[in-house]
Amino acid sequence: MHSMCGILCSLPLIFLLLLVYLAEFVHTDDLDRNSQGLTGVPLLNRTIKTINLRNNSIAELGRYEFSAAPELTNLKLVISENLLAYVDELAFCETLIWKLDVTRNNLTEIPNLDCLKNTMKSLEVASNKIEYLRETSLQLLKHLYYLDLNNNRLLRIDYNSFCGTILETVNLNHNFIGTVPNFSCLGNLIEDVYMKGNRIRNITRGAFTGILSNRLYIYILRITI
Repeated sequence: MHSMCGILCSLPLIFLLLLVYLAEFVHTDDLDRNSQGLTGVPLLNRTIKTINLRNNSIAELGRYEFSAAPELTNLKLVISENLLAYVDELAFCETLIWKLDVTRNNLTEIPNLDCLKNTMKSLEVASNKIEYLRETSLQLLKHLYYLDLNNNRLLRIDYNSFCGTILETVNLNHNFIGTVPNFSCLGNLIEDVYMKGNRIRNITRGAFTGILSNRLYIYILRITI
């Protein structure tokens, strides 16, 4: 005991404080780096369950951005209110992210999430600059049940954009959508569709075919014909 005290007591105070910090970092389940002026992803550890990078200045995510912690599982990742405009197609590989929040950024399309096809359940991409939802954007996300594209610039949604998912809730409020898109491939999975604040003039033929009306709630403030 005396020898151990002698070793610790001889260390500089700043080094002791660093040891305490690292000990906490190793055992924590959450990494909170909210509003710290970050321009890149910080050091990660393998036990993290939530990464909060909200309100920073991160403009891009490169290849294998999170591969420093390859054992990340059941991960919730928040990168809202940044400057994010580019996400490499391999940025999220080697992680198991189930919820991704990239709200209030500068994205012009949904990032390639193919690496997360077996884990992604909730995707929040509200308040970006997305104009076009491609058929291939979501089709591999077979566990995706929640999608928020509120307050983008959506003009066009491909016919089969929601196919391949298990979406229960789709928020398309406050875009520039002129035609209600096709939800028929979701069958009775879909429950809530939000489309307020758009420019709806038409409904895609067969958009709700095969969906039980008593399970589906459609929130459209007005359809102009």
